[in-house]
Amino acid sequence: MFSLETGFRKPISAGERVIVVSAANNVLFLGTDAGRLLRWDTNLDDLEEIKLTRAPKEQPRRIFPDYESRDFIVSFGTADNYYVKDSSRHSSTGRLSFGSSTGERPRALGRIRGVTLTAAHFMPLESSRFFCSISEPKTPPSEGAENPTNWMSQRLILLGSENGVILGLFVDNTTGKDENVVKLWNVPGAEAIYGIRGEIVSNIGMEKVYAFTTIVCTSNRLYQFVGDANLEIFQRNPHVLEITPTDSETSHKAKAAPVSSSTSPLSPNITKPTKQATSQRVCFFTVDCGRRAQKFCWTTCAGVIHGELDWKRVIRSYSSSVIMNKSLIRLDGSHSPRSSVLLAASLTEFYVVLLYSDRVILVNQLSGRIFQELNVSFTSSLRSSPQFASIAPSSQMTRSQINASDMIQDIVNNSLWIYASNGYFLRLSCDNEEEGIWKVGLEMNRFDVALRLSQTEEQAREVFLAQADWLADVNGAYREAAKLYAKTRKPMEEVLLKLLEAPWKVSAGELNPIMEYLISLLDQLSLDLPMQRTIIATLILEEYCKELCVSGIVENDMKEGPLKEDFNAFLQDHWQDLDLKTSFLILLSHGLWEAAVNLSMCSKKWQNAIQICIQNEAYSKALDILIRAEDPEMFSKFAGYLALHVPEELASTALLCGKEAVIRVIPALLRTFHFSSHENIRRRALYGCLSLLETRKDDPYYCKLILLLYALDENEEAAMESFQTTYPKLESQQLQDYCIFAMRCCLLGNFGKVCVQIFQSLGMLGDAVELACRMDPAYAKDIVLHLTNQVENRELVRKFWLRVALAMGGSNPSSLAKVMEDSNGILQMEDVMPLMEDFLEMDEDMKSAVCYSLITNQNRIQSAIEISSRAERTLEELDEEMEKLKKKKQQQHKTLNHDSGPFCIQFPCGHIFYDKQSFLNAWTDMKYNDLYESKQPLDKSEDWGEQHLEEQCPLCGENMIETIDHDISLESP
Repeated sequence: MFSLETGFRKPISAGERVIVVSAANNVLFLGTDAGRLLRWDTNLDDLEEIKLTRAPKEQPRRIFPDYESRDFIVSFGTADNYYVKDSSRHSSTGRLSFGSSTGERPRALGRIRGVTLTAAHFMPLESSRFFCSISEPKTPPSEGAENPTNWMSQRLILLGSENGVILGLFVDNTTGKDENVVKLWNVPGAEAIYGIRGEIVSNIGMEKVYAFTTIVCTSNRLYQFVGDANLEIFQRNPHVLEITPTDSETSHKAKAAPVSSSTSPLSPNITKPTKQATSQRVCFFTVDCGRRAQKFCWTTCAGVIHGELDWKRVIRSYSSSVIMNKSLIRLDGSHSPRSSVLLAASLTEFYVVLLYSDRVILVNQLSGRIFQELNVSFTSSLRSSPQFASIAPSSQMTRSQINASDMIQDIVNNSLWIYASNGYFLRLSCDNEEEGIWKVGLEMNRFDVALRLSQTEEQAREVFLAQADWLADVNGAYREAAKLYAKTRKPMEEVLLKLLEAPWKVSAGELNPIMEYLISLLDQLSLDLPMQRTIIATLILEEYCKELCVSGIVENDMKEGPLKEDFNAFLQDHWQDLDLKTSFLILLSHGLWEAAVNLSMCSKKWQNAIQICIQNEAYSKALDILIRAEDPEMFSKFAGYLALHVPEELASTALLCGKEAVIRVIPALLRTFHFSSHENIRRRALYGCLSLLETRKDDPYYCKLILLLYALDENEEAAMESFQTTYPKLESQQLQDYCIFAMRCCLLGNFGKVCVQIFQSLGMLGDAVELACRMDPAYAKDIVLHLTNQVENRELVRKFWLRVALAMGGSNPSSLAKVMEDSNGILQMEDVMPLMEDFLEMDEDMKSAVCYSLITNQNRIQSAIEISSRAERTLEELDEEMEKLKKKKQQQHKTLNHDSGPFCIQFPCGHIFYDKQSFLNAWTDMKYNDLYESKQPLDKSEDWGEQHLEEQCPLCGENMIETIDHDISLESP
């Protein structure tokens, strides 16, 4: 499976040694003992030498690459540090020879001068916006440099030093200049830092950031910082994982058997301890081009610790640690001190890679057993085939062979490079690392890993079966095992028999393993098998009924519980898989009528649900179902029965369901009101019916019905209010019919006052007053007082008051006098005297009042007679004056005729005619069409005109005698 790929050229010259190497993006960064820095693109076989501005005094010590570019930081033994930018040379034709150089010169990181770097991690470029608030430079930026406050040009690099100081370095992403450096934390004891990694826990694209976590490794401690997305996490106390190995844990011996052998690989065995100088290092297996670390490998004095990293664990469980499933691979001892030293350790997705000077050992991360061993040979140009042997160094290798120096990992594509100091390189490659790994997870009971790595559906079923057997047989978790059995192809009969014989116990309200299995099996079963689904669903129904019918649950049948909630959820999800008729019989036979109702509601069998509720006197639930059904026909079917028990609630439900439901419920409530023998039910039906009729007042039919109900209820005040409200809204053609019906209702309910109102509305005022007087004289008096202000006929009003006086006072003078006073002068004493008793039998006060009234009346009559006499005399004088005026006018006429000649007429209007001919001409012009139908002889015209000469002016029609338009005084002068 794994192999070592050879054939790579030697990038250094003869006599030169490689002392430090790093890798990223298929690019190797090399440092030699001659102080040279090389950047080797292995894909293009492009080699570039990096020239420093000032030659360092010592050799390069560490190189830290950036996984987002080809940049890197190099640290020298003199504690000088440089940031090397990418030269952007990617052309395959531009290969350089040894010693050549191009591109921008590296920048010295002056802000960390004197700091010996041992670890570094480049944070993603887009994460800088969370840390830019503290990236202000301590000195003004150089001329031409970009504004450091712009986070797009900033890059945060986490640095670890040899004396245990963690620094945050901000560099300009375009120029590589160090803008600022922040001291973040000091490791206790000033231990050297051998690894550092920071992660932003966020969604895709960092649109929402949840946390910022950092891992810091020393020789025997691993610190974890967790907090918000800022550098303040280093101010908190970290979570510490400390390694304190004992003598028995410092070494071990392991043996591996070939994969094809029937013997399983062996685990490492503990042997005598051997003192060894192990290289301290931490490696990460990353995904998404180096952005997200999934696993880690930490080389310590106790061995190689590896585990998984779950960065989102701090969100789900608020944990301070992101490490999960950590394991320890103990280092092994050997008779050969040189080959027994572990040079480096790294990891792939499923294996830990251990490098010795002459071999590579791959240990499975799940089982901890050796999976494969490869001999390291730099002399062969062909790929070495996998060889399996003891973990102890091979004695057949000669000393003249070239030994491996170190192993590096490309943090972007996770490829592994093994190199020797003389410049030879090998690359560890794998054809199909996932093959067979799921079986290892299965053997280690890592079922989650095995399921994730299974490649076929059959493999997944095998994992489910193994996990189910392990849960049932080892842990006794039969409920969890039953759910997994449903995902396998194990026959149902075998599973049920196994579960029936198992000694499982469940708490009250929980599903037993058999039910869990059947429900899970039903969920897994295809919809194309309706018969099988119906059989399984019916079995589940029977099991639920059996569980729900235990004594404790039957006593609290109406009380909801976890088991009942699960049952209702099952009915809602799988009612289509059940035969409804059979299911109803099963549920009702067990007394689970509520479940039968729920099943009816899930299947939209509203009528069946309401019938079951009515049979069990669950009227409120029946009304709720009526609302959910949204079918007015259901009211027609069940309103009659529900009205006998919950009439008011039925009316409220009908109001919620609209007009159609109201129309169907009113007859049922009326029947209940008429025929129910329970007075309480009758009253509730009446109130419910009236509440429904209030919504139908726009219909005259329902208005009559309201009046009839009030009559039957003998509620006169409500009937009067209803009549007064309805009457003004009716049209003229509806008034008579409504009033006749209202009169009948009044007779039915003996409503006199309403009858009075009806008579008044019809204009039958006399009948209204007469009926009011018969009923209640005081009420009649109020009616007449109201009519006094409305009726203009005073004589009619006087008659009404006389009727009231007769009704209230009879022959009692005092009462009659009181009515006379209330009439405000309409009744006089002479009007009520005929109604009084014998005058001699009255008291003195009454007699005085009557006498005073008679004297007053006599004076008024005498005054009227005198006024009448004066009026007659005035008329006679007026006649005499008229005669005198007439004679005077005639005399003036004669005088005018005498003065004007033989013919002269002067009218009061001012027109004067001096001769007859001019008068006739004027008359003829004005009245020609009216006076003559044909031409008349002149003589006849003149004769006719002479008859009218002295009557009116022919020009304007003014009479000869002036009209008297002023008032004639009847008073004597």
